[in-house]
Amino acid sequence: MKVIPFTIPVPSGTSIHVQHERLPHFYEHLHRHQEVQITYVLRGHGSLLAGGQLQPFGPGDIFLLGANMPHVFKSDPSFFRQKKNHAVEAWSIFFDRSGALQQLMALPELHTVRLWLDHYAGGCRIHPEESESVRVLMQAVMLHTGALRLAAFIQLLQALCVNRHHTRLVHDSRLLTEAEGQRMNTIVQFTTRNLARPISIDEVARQAHMTPQAFCRYFKKHTRKTYIRFLNELRIHQACQQLQVQGMGQMAAIAWDCGFQHVPSFNRVFRQVMGCTPGEYVRQSGNYPS
Repeated sequence: MKVIPFTIPVPSGTSIHVQHERLPHFYEHLHRHQEVQITYVLRGHGSLLAGGQLQPFGPGDIFLLGANMPHVFKSDPSFFRQKKNHAVEAWSIFFDRSGALQQLMALPELHTVRLWLDHYAGGCRIHPEESESVRVLMQAVMLHTGALRLAAFIQLLQALCVNRHHTRLVHDSRLLTEAEGQRMNTIVQFTTRNLARPISIDEVARQAHMTPQAFCRYFKKHTRKTYIRFLNELRIHQACQQLQVQGMGQMAAIAWDCGFQHVPSFNRVFRQVMGCTPGEYVRQSGNYPS
C-alpha cells in the first residue's frame, strides 16, 4: 500500500476547510496532504500511525498533523464487524499555511503562532488537560462561517500555542519515507487484525520481511517503544472500551477477547499501561484514558 497523496476539497471562497465525519470506520489508507490538520475524535478507538509514531487513540483525543505528514487513523477491528453506519465520529480542521493563509500567517501579531506551528511541524497530540477547552474552540470554528470562522480559527491557534508540552508525534525533522510508511502500515494492520490471539515477534517480523532482531531495532527506532509495549497498549485500550460497556462482571471474557490468556497477566499489564487496576478504572469517571 502506497502513501496516497490526498487533495482536501476546499470550497471556493474559504481558506479554512472544516469536516464533520460520521462513518462506519476511519479512512483506512496511509495518506498525506499539504494542509495542516487538527482532528478531534468524538467516537471511535484504534491506533494512529503518523510519521514514525504509533499510539492508541480514543474519544476526546486531539491531534495536530503537520503538512505532508503520512498518517492513518486505523480503527479497531471491532468497527469493521459492526453494522452501524456511524461507529466513528470526528471533527477536522484543514488549513494550508503556504496557500490562501500565507499573508495572514505572516502578520507580526501571529509570530508566536508561527513559532508554535514550526515547533510541532511533525505534529503533536494535544495535552489531555486542554481537551475540553480546545473542543469548545474547534466547535466555534466548525459552526461559524466567513469572517467569524477566521476569527474563531485565530483564537483556536492562539489557545494551542500557549502550551509547548504537547506530545510530539515526530521527534526529529525526518518523516517516514514511502517504503517505511508502507512497512509500518503493514505492521499496524496485522497487529489490529490479530489482537485477540497471541502474536510472536517472529510472526510480526515476517510480516515486515525482517529478522526478529532487526525488526525489534527498527520498531524501537521509529516508534520509541518496543513492539510488546505497543501491542499491550492497544490491547489494554481495547479492554478499557469494553469495560466501560460491560463492567467488571465480564472481566475474564474481556481479557480473553483482548489477547490475554490469564486474568492475572491482564491485571498486571493493565496496571503497567493505565497506572491503576481494572476495578479502579471502572470506578472512575468512565472517560477514555489518555
